Amino acid sequence: MKIGRSLLLWVFILIPLAPLEAHATTYFVATTGSDGGAGTSGAPWRTISYAVSRLTAGDTLYIRGGIYTGSANRISDQLYTVPSGSAGNPITISGYPGETVTIQNPDGTDAIHLREASHSYITFQDLVIDGSLGTNNAISANVMIENAQDHIRFVRLEVKDSWESAVNHYPSGDSFNEWVNCRLHGSGRQPELGGVPGNTGYGMYSVANRTLFDGLEVDHNHGYGVYFNGDNNILRNSRIHDNGAITGSGQVLGTNYGVDIGAGVYPSSANNLVYNNLIYGNRGGILVYTHSANTGVYNNTIYGNLNGAIDVQYVAGDVLIRNNILLANGVNAITNNGGFAGGSIIQDHNLLTDPAFANSQASDFHLQSGSAARDAGTAVDSVASDFDGVSRRQDAATDIGAYEYSSGAAPLPPNNVRLAHAP
Repeated sequence: MKIGRSLLLWVFILIPLAPLEAHATTYFVATTGSDGGAGTSGAPWRTISYAVSRLTAGDTLYIRGGIYTGSANRISDQLYTVPSGSAGNPITISGYPGETVTIQNPDGTDAIHLREASHSYITFQDLVIDGSLGTNNAISANVMIENAQDHIRFVRLEVKDSWESAVNHYPSGDSFNEWVNCRLHGSGRQPELGGVPGNTGYGMYSVANRTLFDGLEVDHNHGYGVYFNGDNNILRNSRIHDNGAITGSGQVLGTNYGVDIGAGVYPSSANNLVYNNLIYGNRGGILVYTHSANTGVYNNTIYGNLNGAIDVQYVAGDVLIRNNILLANGVNAITNNGGFAGGSIIQDHNLLTDPAFANSQASDFHLQSGSAARDAGTAVDSVASDFDGVSRRQDAATDIGAYEYSSGAAPLPPNNVRLAHAP
């Protein structure tokens, strides 16, 4: 049978219009590799910047264990192309499972810097960012996120020994960025090395909307632990301790809170939530500050901070403070420092007496069975589980503090874990 010309023409036209299947690729970098290689497991690339610039949506880059130094191992869109993923095809840049990957950025530079264009749907995970080579204040953080960067995830990063702050996070608009199970510590080395003393060296300095901070450990930073501004952010399930240092000359700084919400230079910090956190050993606990409004401070354990447990000042709207344990701080009370532009402090179901911790000297703030915090709280819709993921409530009522007493209840399935394909 002959096929007419018209049918052949339709076949010719329709075939190119069929949807093309995207093929995500897994690439590799190793200290023994070569940028002239294929980027495969058997022929890995040598430098991180070269590898990142060749990724496309859906790709995964595994970095084999080792120490990566020099500018060619920075991830910076000021120097090299940094591509974007998409909602269904994110890009993943990850340390190889079971191996330690350390990026030591050169003096006066940052290790990760997204600034020049919009980046979306990128995951950075299982990396150690080591700022110990820094000996000047040419940069303000080891990880810098600026301008229109959204849906960026940072998972199991360790950022340590920064000259100034560990992280500066300044995405514009609604970021939907996530910082999950990261450790930020040892930042603010400049006073110790003869630099300018003062209120410097934050663990996290964030100006963003709709950002999640979940499961962080933020400790031994010179300045504040977590300092954030903007709207609709959540800080939860985090251990924030031993922040706010003395200078190299022995000068004791100001309060340097473990957590600060709001600042005078930013116009709005509304609808933020801070819950299920362990905040201890800092120069101060929590400060709810300028332009904050409709702030929820729930089920935190705030213990052994040098100054105030929870201070409120210059806020623009209500501050709701419920179900918190406040013990052994310089001031255990919830302090109104004045200057309100609107709203009020609404406080209830907070415990200022000994809750019978399991072992506070070892920073174990679980509750013993006879704790006064048991069944003494009130339900908060946004706090469905505790620091360990145990469902609230276990008994007659919810417990006060970051932990719900449990005699063996299984934790809820985690809601912040995504499975990665095996390499």
